[in-house]
Order: sequence, then structure tokens, then C-alpha cells
Amino acid sequence: METTGDEFSSSAVRNALLILLAALLLTCYTLTHSGVFRVDDEHILMSRAISLYETGTFSDPQVYGNQRVRDLYALEDAATQVEPAQAVLAQPFLWIAALFNLGYSQILFWMTTFLTAAAAVVTAASVLLAGYERRTAIWIAILFGLGTSAAAYADTFYRDSQAMFFSVVAFHGMLLWLQRGKISGLWLFMAAAALGVLTKNNVLLLLPAWLAGLLFEYRNLRLRGDWKRIRTGFLLIGGSVLLGAAAVFILPENGPLSRFNSSYYLFLIEFFKDSINPRLLVNLFGPLISPAKSIFLFSPPLLLAAAGLKKSWLRLRGFTAAALTFASGLVLIQVLFFREEWGGGFGWGLRFLLPVIPILMVLAGAPVEQFLKSESWRRFLPALFLGVGILVNLAASVVDWHVPYRIWTDQGLNPYLPAAAWQGKFLSIPAQIAGLIDIKDWNLSWLRAWQAGSSTSMLVPVFGVVLLAALVFQLRRMLKPSPVLFRETILLGLLAGVGCMTPFFPGLWISRTDPYWCASDSAYQQALELVEGKVQPGDVIVFDSYGTSHWHCWLNDWQQPEPWYSLRYEIAGPSLAEDGVLVSELTEELFSALGQEYSRLWYVNTNQSPDYYAGEESLWLQERYQQQSSTLFSGAGEEIRVWLFLLEGTGESAY
Repeated sequence: METTGDEFSSSAVRNALLILLAALLLTCYTLTHSGVFRVDDEHILMSRAISLYETGTFSDPQVYGNQRVRDLYALEDAATQVEPAQAVLAQPFLWIAALFNLGYSQILFWMTTFLTAAAAVVTAASVLLAGYERRTAIWIAILFGLGTSAAAYADTFYRDSQAMFFSVVAFHGMLLWLQRGKISGLWLFMAAAALGVLTKNNVLLLLPAWLAGLLFEYRNLRLRGDWKRIRTGFLLIGGSVLLGAAAVFILPENGPLSRFNSSYYLFLIEFFKDSINPRLLVNLFGPLISPAKSIFLFSPPLLLAAAGLKKSWLRLRGFTAAALTFASGLVLIQVLFFREEWGGGFGWGLRFLLPVIPILMVLAGAPVEQFLKSESWRRFLPALFLGVGILVNLAASVVDWHVPYRIWTDQGLNPYLPAAAWQGKFLSIPAQIAGLIDIKDWNLSWLRAWQAGSSTSMLVPVFGVVLLAALVFQLRRMLKPSPVLFRETILLGLLAGVGCMTPFFPGLWISRTDPYWCASDSAYQQALELVEGKVQPGDVIVFDSYGTSHWHCWLNDWQQPEPWYSLRYEIAGPSLAEDGVLVSELTEELFSALGQEYSRLWYVNTNQSPDYYAGEESLWLQERYQQQSSTLFSGAGEEIRVWLFLLEGTGESAY
């Protein structure tokens, strides 16, 4: 006699659904994976993660040539030493990359992908915990995972996506505690909140969110006579505040925890005070009603959350109050910190609101469940919102994010002005959707590899579409009332396992042939092999220059403990040799410092650098240090010259 899913464990079916959900989302993200740098924030964050893995320090010498970083280094450590949790969480991924000879940068882009899928799973679990049906939970999770801006950020390396994951886990713990009184929910909230704060400071808003949830759930708890839970809840708030207050006066002002020192928070308070002005109120409404940056434009399913506020308030008053407090706090902090530039300038929607999106989607449970049960046209509304959300964020994932900015620049418009957020012509969605029609605007890893001649890269869309169809079929099958046979769990496990591994195969396996990462650049590959083969302890590498395509590739490929620095991207100018000056002050400062600390210096110069043919840096080095070798590599219009110099002495680091 066969054993049905209901007979062996209803929780087993639920868990299988959640794993299949993760597999479905990861398969979708693999199909739309771009895996490219958007802005220099990702350069800085990746360099810190890689340095931690290779040298055990939270440093970023690879971005030495970044002018913004140089300006920040003139300030205190809190300006450059960002919260450390993202770099720490990256370590297992970098270990996998080193073990299987995969690119460091390439695999770190996938880290966010896994976190986004995991956030969707936790969202579905929260919807189930709130008492909604399994079908509703799966719909909510897919609406979040594919229809909101979380999908567009799923292959980036910003801290916001990681903060989003820990925030939704913390709220799940809050729901366990408020609704079920489970002590495990309390510990889950505390652990997730702590990790969230270590990822990004604004996650501290989870504490006032917890307080709001407890206050608005107080009446129900009191009526049930649950005084123990009330006391414990308030003790958590009081204890966290006291512990935090003690920590900020104990933690050092320098180092990776400098953003948790009291001086940094006092600076923020003073800065926020100066931000209070008549424009503040107008800016606070920007994330809701701005015609170019409204959160509802980039995440249409959130309109379902807005529609479900009333019923969620009646059903989950504490959770709803906490969610609204968290969302309002994120908006307030962003506006106080960035003032008129709250819109963020470059990017897809409001990145700073990512942490609250899955939490708000839980509030959409009531209308989604009602629509799905309807016998009228309303049952198609969730599918409609999903379709619109997928179109908007598919365009953001597939089409190069720079497309609308190029259009505005060609028209003589400046999208970086603060006022641009209030002008509908700076809404980037229409240009992104229009770009779906022209394949030249597509920015997909497997497509780039295919265009470069890698026929095996077509395995990604072919394998992905087939697997996606199988996952959708199985999810629909499991959501029907008919029993699930126990023997089907073997097939479910196999299918889910394959889906969850798609980012690694065929995703990362195919991306090794991606030309964006210099896979077909013979000059670069030969230069890399030369330095990798002959580098030794006591060596240092200087790459010229920062921000070029070759620099991106070096950050991805260099997997040795020897550190490397970048020079600034400088346009060649008139020679200053008559004044005895060959290089910029910044470059001379770096070379001089390295000359006192290391025994040998590898200077890698590429013709992607504007001052390549001037050769001023190599002349400066030749005048002061003994040249050991000079090797030129060329091919397909690219040139890279590798110099080796013998240095002398020991001294202080360039930092």
C-alpha cells in the first residue's frame, strides 16, 4: 500500500514545496544572470571580501586608484570600513571558487542570487505561519522573487540584498514569537537582527519595529493572560538597547567595527539634525509617489500588499505595525542621510528599500488568497501583477542598466540631479522594456559567451527552460488536493537538487567562457599566467589602471596571497619631466611605500589605460629600482606589458 504525503507528514510536503520554490527561482535567475559590475560600490565590497579570504584583513588595496576611495581615506575609518558581515559571508563562496578554479567576482555575484532565493523561501514560510494556504504562500514568494526589484538585484553584490535576507528572517522569528509564543522565534529574531546590523547599520531599525509589534500585540497578549511573553518581549528591547549602548562605547574607532562606535552614531545624529528642513516632508513621500522612483513602479506586486493592509491589520496587527515601522524608518533614514539625493542617482529603483520588500509582501496574503479563491475575473489578478512585475524586472535583468542613462545623456538631460526623481521623463522602465526588443542591448552572461563563439553556452537557456517547465509542473501538481505519493519524494529531491545547483552548473561553468571576464583575451591570459607562475612571497603587484576591463578580470582571477594595488585611471597629459615629475603624487606615494615594504614589484600595464604609451610609471620605476624583466603580450588589439623590479628595504604599508 502506498503512503501518501498527508499520511507520512504534511510538513514534508510543505518543505518540499519550499525547496522546489528555491529551485524554480534559482533556475530563473540563472537564465537572466548578467554578472557584471554596475558601480564602484561593488568593486570596493568585493575587494574587501577577497582580501579577507587571501590575507585575513578587511582591506581593499585593489581599489587604491579609485578617487572616491582616496577621498574617503582622508576621513576616519568609519568612512571606508563598511560593516563586515558581507565580506565574512562571502568566504565559503570564495573557498568554492578557489577549490574548483572559478572566478572570485563571478561566484560572488551568485552569492546574492542564493540569498534572494532564500529570502523568498522565508517569505513563503512566514505566509504559511500567518495561517494562509500553501498556494497563497507560493504565489506570494514568486511575486516577490520574480515581480519585485529584488529580482533585478539578484545578481549584484550590494549589501542591501543580504540585509534583506536577514531582515525577513528576523521578521519570521518575530512572527513565531508573537503568534505562537515559541522561544525559538525570539532567538531567531535576535540572531538575524545582529547579523543584519553587521551587514548594514540601518537594520538597527528592527528594534523599533519589534517594539511597535509588541505594543500593538499587547492587547491580545494581555487578554490571553500571556504576561510572560509580554515581559520577555520588553526585556528583549531593554536588554538590546543596554547592550548596544555599552558596545558603542567599547568598540574601537578604527578597524572593521568602526561603524559601531559611539563617535560614528554621534556624527550621524548631528548630520541628521542638519537634515531637518521644510523639504524633508516632501522627500519622505518620494519613495511612494515619485514618478521616476516610486517603489510601486519597480515592484508592482507591492500594490497587493497595500490592498491587504486592512485585513492584515485585523489578522496580524503586531506584525503589520512592525513592518510599517521598519519601512517608514528606512525611508526616514535614507532621506535624512542623502537629503535631496534620496533617489540614489544610478540604479534600478530604490535599493535602500530592499530589506522591507519581502516583509511587506507577507501583508499581501489576504488579497492574494481571496483572489485565488474567486470565481470571477479577480482570480487572474495575482497573475496579472506577476506578469507586469516580471516584465519590469526582466527588462532590468536582461537589458544593460546603462541604456536609459545613455539615452538621457544623448538628449542633453542630467538624470543625476536630485530633481530628476520628481520628473516622469527620468523613469528608466520604458527604456529598459524597449531594450528587450533589441538583442544588442542584452547583457546576459551566457549570451555574451555564445556571441564569442562558445556553442556550449546555449546549454543555459535550453537546460534552464526544460528544468523550469518541470519545476512549474511539479509545483502545480503538489498544490492540488490530490495526495502526493511517498515515492515521489525521490523525484522531488532530484528535481529540487538539480534546480538549486543551476547557478553552479551550467551557470558558473558556462560563465568561464564569458568575454566580459577576458576569457578570449590571449594577451591578458598570458600576462596572468606569467605573474601567477613566477610570483613569490614578498612580492607585490601594481595594476595600471583601475576600472578598466582588464582590472575587472584581474580582480576576478587573481587567487594568490600576494597583494595587488591599482593605479588611478589617468588621461595622459604634457610631460613634466623638466620639473623632475613623471608620475602623479598618488602614484609616487604608492611606489615609494611599496618599495620599503616588499622585495619585488610586478608592474602590469595594459593599453586600456589612457597613459599606457606615455610609459611614465615604468620610467619612474626604472630610475629608482633595478629592472629584472619586461615582457610584452599582444593580441586582438590588446597589449599588456609586465615589468618586474627588484626593491630594497622594509617600511610602512601604503595604508
